[in-house]
Amino acid sequence: MRRPLAIIVFAQAAGAVMSLLSVPFCAQILGPEAAGILGLSASFQIVVFLLDGCNTVTRMVALHSTQTAGTRLAAALVAYAERVYLKIAAFGSIVCILGALPLAQLLESRSELPVSVMGPALALVGANAFLKLLASQYRGGVVGLQAQVTANMVALGANTVRFPLAVLATLLIPDLRFLLVLQTVSFLLEAALLRRALQSRLPRISAGEIATGGKLWFEQGRFLAITVGLATLGAAASQADKFFLAAKLNLADFGAVSLVTLLSAGLFVLATPIHQIFLPRLATAKDTSERQRTQIALLTVLWCFCWPVMATAAMAAEPLARLVSPSGSFNQALLAEAFVYWGVGNGLAVISTGLYLTFFATGNLRRYALVQGVVLMVYLPAAWVSLETYGVSGAGIAFLACQLVLLILLGFAMRTLGFSLPRLAPVLILPTFAIAGVWIGRAAAGPLPAASLAEAFSSVAVVFLLSLGVCISGFLYWARSKSASPVGASHL
Repeated sequence: MRRPLAIIVFAQAAGAVMSLLSVPFCAQILGPEAAGILGLSASFQIVVFLLDGCNTVTRMVALHSTQTAGTRLAAALVAYAERVYLKIAAFGSIVCILGALPLAQLLESRSELPVSVMGPALALVGANAFLKLLASQYRGGVVGLQAQVTANMVALGANTVRFPLAVLATLLIPDLRFLLVLQTVSFLLEAALLRRALQSRLPRISAGEIATGGKLWFEQGRFLAITVGLATLGAAASQADKFFLAAKLNLADFGAVSLVTLLSAGLFVLATPIHQIFLPRLATAKDTSERQRTQIALLTVLWCFCWPVMATAAMAAEPLARLVSPSGSFNQALLAEAFVYWGVGNGLAVISTGLYLTFFATGNLRRYALVQGVVLMVYLPAAWVSLETYGVSGAGIAFLACQLVLLILLGFAMRTLGFSLPRLAPVLILPTFAIAGVWIGRAAAGPLPAASLAEAFSSVAVVFLLSLGVCISGFLYWARSKSASPVGASHL
């Protein structure tokens, strides 16, 4: 277990590092407005992923592949999903290509990019989102067969095309359209390789068996409808502020905020292999006790990943802003504000996703939907009013508060799955102390030195290493206190 986990984490970490290094570099070359287009691309991908069935494919394949019929049912499920999502990808791409030029003309007055550049760029943004959606369904099947190593090695190859080669291409051809074409190639490559991996593990099936897979999907219709509804709520909670900012700011300032949100999304990339490893285990747990132990282990690992990054984003915001925009082409004040609020808020969102996986794996989504719906009804008007009143800082505070309240309420909602409050105490208490700790540290230290790139790098490195040390110490204390418990290394 430990060796595959190391390979998976390495593949995902390499992809995250490539993304974190290449995105600001390309944005510096192409300019703030190109970064704004990339930010819109990321937000549009999340909207398109409301249709994502990756986790559903993973769950159904993991459950049915362990039954008597074996991998034939899994093959039928995957084949039917492929038929549906190929049609969705084709239709969505055509609509985006046809609508790109009118949208570019609409945005022309708020941007210095010519329509001849913005039109094809927006068309590629739309097509890439739907190609990524298609690749995600193949990934769900591979992960459901518990072949996470294969899935993540394929992702590593695609990320190599998407990021390092994109940097080289941007140096040679500084054109946003060419960068997006390379992304198109990477999504096509990823989909093709994942499809090939599925074909090598699943048997050939007849058209009648594919129809059986369709019946299994329709039997899950209510569950799928709830999943899509939850995805809609999640997208609204995570992206509403981005669309509000896009409507309020010019494309250059929006590009500054988008650059930070793209970088902080690296947390989700790092957490993806952890989620993929624990989801099949949560879905196939033999009893409530085993599921609880797996959930606690999952949350502990997620905290160890997220807290050092959250603390660094909050306490070293100014040095981070200096590092991601060394030439000063972006608004440095906006970058620092975005790091403080969205860096910490996205870290809390990753932890909330860990709680969501348990609701999802057990098919018990009603209470989760209720909590998220209530938080969203309060958050949407609060985000808009905060943006109108206090600007970017107000929108960031509203986003951070939303993620913190959502995480704490989900912790209480876990009681419906048999979790006791004493076992959930770390989930409920740690977020509050984490936020309070980084704010106290920021207030005590003040703005860290960032006059030069060397000073900025030193400040970021010191804060990150100190935060990592605190996190590792806490993890070792937790492991020692649980050494006599039945959690076991297999869950880690």
